Amino acid sequence: SIVIGIIAAIFFTKDYRRVVNFIKLQLPEGKKNILVEIKQVFFNTVLKMLRAYGVIMFITFCELFIGMTIMKVAGIMHNNYIFIIAICIAIFDILPIAGSGGILIPWLLISFVLGNIGQGIGLLVMYIVLSVVRQYIEPKIVGDSLGVHPLVTLAGLYFGLKLFGFNR
Repeated sequence: SIVIGIIAAIFFTKDYRRVVNFIKLQLPEGKKNILVEIKQVFFNTVLKMLRAYGVIMFITFCELFIGMTIMKVAGIMHNNYIFIIAICIAIFDILPIAGSGGILIPWLLISFVLGNIGQGIGLLVMYIVLSVVRQYIEPKIVGDSLGVHPLVTLAGLYFGLKLFGFNR
């Protein structure tokens, strides 16, 4: 389906004007402006969503960077790439299935197995804090950016993830 989607996007991009003109010909005269309005609403919504998730990524990055810096100062973590690791995990956190746990959980398990109990506990605490904060801020930030009540946003996120089979 990904390959078909990419090919369809290439064809659509290549013949964008023809496709739009064909759709306009199918619409009654009074409804042709609806396409322009739908396009504007769609792109405005996408931009607002990107901005909202950019804020969430930044908050996640700050939590990770502060948490790992505290662990380094406390002598629990011995890593010189905290900034890069925090950026990578914050970007990975946007993925619906994996999230930050896709990196932090294996990392903390490996820390426990290798006997680095302090680092494992620190990563576990950091993951719990990240999860709790994310569950609180995501509906609020996304809802505010789209102009929707956070409860409606939370319900939409939950049902959307359930509908598409994601169980986070």
